[in-house]
Amino acid sequence: IAPKVVTVASKDHVGYIDSTAPSTFDYVLGTDYTADGFIGSDAFTVPPTFSYDPAIPPILNDIDKTYVIQPSGGAVSSNYTIEYSQTQGKLTVEKVKCIIYSAPVAASLTYNSTAQLLLTSLGNSNGGTIEYSIDGGETWSTAPPTATEANTYTIHYRAKGDYNHYDSHAGTPEDPYPSLTVIIETADFMNPDPSLGGLVIEGIADLTYCGKQYKQVPTNITYNGMELEKDKDYTVSYEEDKNYFDAGDYKVIITGVGNYKGEVDKSFTVNKKELTVSVINKEAKVGTQAPSLTNSELDKDYAVTGFISGETLSTHPILSYETQPPAIIERAGATYQINASAASAGDNYTITYVPGTLTT
Repeated sequence: IAPKVVTVASKDHVGYIDSTAPSTFDYVLGTDYTADGFIGSDAFTVPPTFSYDPAIPPILNDIDKTYVIQPSGGAVSSNYTIEYSQTQGKLTVEKVKCIIYSAPVAASLTYNSTAQLLLTSLGNSNGGTIEYSIDGGETWSTAPPTATEANTYTIHYRAKGDYNHYDSHAGTPEDPYPSLTVIIETADFMNPDPSLGGLVIEGIADLTYCGKQYKQVPTNITYNGMELEKDKDYTVSYEEDKNYFDAGDYKVIITGVGNYKGEVDKSFTVNKKELTVSVINKEAKVGTQAPSLTNSELDKDYAVTGFISGETLSTHPILSYETQPPAIIERAGATYQINASAASAGDNYTITYVPGTLTT
């Protein structure tokens, strides 16, 4: 009686890219391979072993590659003989999702008028290429995201699949793209960097009273070397309780807007205008009375220079002799200094007095 043939055939298996191949050492009859021909409860006395052909790499790295699962060996009773099927199962390598194992890291930034990289770390994945979107996933780029304006930015990211990998995320409600938030802070006028030039406000200078309003506007402002634009980067305002007309101390208030914040003051002084009160020289003949200096009159007894047009002394000067001449002039050739004092022109002027002379 001829022994009965038992035909052994491996079943198909699946492996995954970037993983080790399924082990063949613990194959189970019926699950991993078939053995057709046994009668009843007859079975192998020694199960067959299985191996891949060609030899499989430690990590599966090619989805185009298939590996035949070849049986060998095995033992049966003398009532059977083992044959191996001409058609054996195969190990097929399939794609897997990319895995982002190192996420991008948001940068901490302050506006500096240049395009700045929004990330300090770009992220890594086990396959594919990391891509970024700053428009909510509408467009993607492998270029690291940059931005210039002070704002809050949401960056979505994914690992874009390659030949061996699917995308890391599908961008669906069930599988949304991960994201991170990056803030470019507004530059602070209160905290400039001196090494970059700091905050420089030009065109605000001390002035002298001239009867006009003095609401000065900066001619140029730079911040850390960047030239700023009025009403785009800053606004100009003034102290509400000051008239910016009279002599005194004033401030121009610079307030950051747009990409800038903070408020700084630039002070200036409107100095009092100088007036000169000059005593007009007088003469007296021998035998006549010395001129009286009471009730002094402008342009008769004294002259004033330096006034803004239309303004006058609020208090006339008091004229007096340095040395009092005799009531009746007794000799010719004598001189007596006439001094002026106590004039007032208000808080916008300072007065200098020039004495005159009585000559006999």
